[in-house]
Parts: sequence; C-alpha cells; structure tokens
Amino acid sequence: MAYRAFQKITADATVKTLADAITNKHSRAWVAVEGAAIRSKTDGGNPSATDGIPWPPGSYVELESQDEVNNFKFIRRDGADATLQVESWGVL
Repeated sequence: MAYRAFQKITADATVKTLADAITNKHSRAWVAVEGAAIRSKTDGGNPSATDGIPWPPGSYVELESQDEVNNFKFIRRDGADATLQVESWGVL
C-alpha cells in the first residue's frame, strides 16, 4: 500500500529530524527550504550552523531512500528560523 504525507517544520537552533509520521514508512521525500538557510546531514551525525550541507532559501532537498528519510537531520544556519515544507511518499 502506498502512503503520502505532508508536514511543515520549523528549523531553529535545535537539531531536528523528520517527524515519526514519516520515518520508517516512507522511502522518498521532497523538502522545500523557505525563509532562511539550513544545514543538513544524512550520515547519522548532527549538523551545526557551520557543519553540514548548506541549503539556502528556495532550495529543494530530494531524499531518495528510506535510509535518507530516516537519517535526515537539519538545523538553521544563520540565526534565523527556516520553514521546511515536506512531502513524503513510499510503500509500506
């Protein structure tokens, strides 16, 4: 059975992951970064304001496996909160 979900998440000064509603259920996700820049990691480590892949506002992050969806961690980059619009899908 295929599942789809949508969520809006604020990226602030705390490292966050995608909500439990997505992890372990979805194998793909699109993440739109709005309002401010973030940094992310999918290797299990924690990003910081100076470490991780930088994503400026207007970027789209494509997560292409259940492992990437489950391990995606993010934090704001420049002191301003960002909004992440996340749509995910996959087969359970």
